[in-house]
Amino acid sequence: CTFILFNAHHDGMSLFQALFALRWPGNGACQSLFVRLIRRERETCRKVTTCSLLNATQPLIPTLPRYKSEAYFEKLQVLPNVHVHATSNNTICTITDSKGKVLGWASAGTVGFKKARRGTGFAAQVVGVATAKKTLGFGIKKVNVKVKGFTQGRTGVLQGLTKGGLAITAITDCTPISWGGCRPRKVRRV
Repeated sequence: CTFILFNAHHDGMSLFQALFALRWPGNGACQSLFVRLIRRERETCRKVTTCSLLNATQPLIPTLPRYKSEAYFEKLQVLPNVHVHATSNNTICTITDSKGKVLGWASAGTVGFKKARRGTGFAAQVVGVATAKKTLGFGIKKVNVKVKGFTQGRTGVLQGLTKGGLAITAITDCTPISWGGCRPRKVRRV
């Protein structure tokens, strides 16, 4: 641990970068060793600025999130969601906030497509643009997208959302898949 810290210090890395290289505060042995090093440096010198390991601009022990992925996941939870339900007959987009409250929705039928044209990829793209306009009306610029369904409306909606001016941070596939599932109906004889 000391070898890594001193090498990091001599290579020009900041204390923050050196601690992150040690996976602070996950590595307990390095953490206790580093605290002992700080105490020894404090005893030998009066001012923190003259210490060999620390600069005056950096905090003594930085506060970091335990894991980078946890902080990133917390950021994703705050963003609103766009739920896409793509079936062979229609494509429905619903905007919700992070708690699940519905802010608005659009479908291929409300946009103006009739009958079989509602299930096309172009109709889904128009639905994505309409959803993006409604979302921008709330002042939202970044969203998470949750997609359900196997049809061509999946990609069309994503293209429409990006054309409408939204930044997509995460795409989640929420298509329910039955492992076995219910017994299918009998085969139709013609």
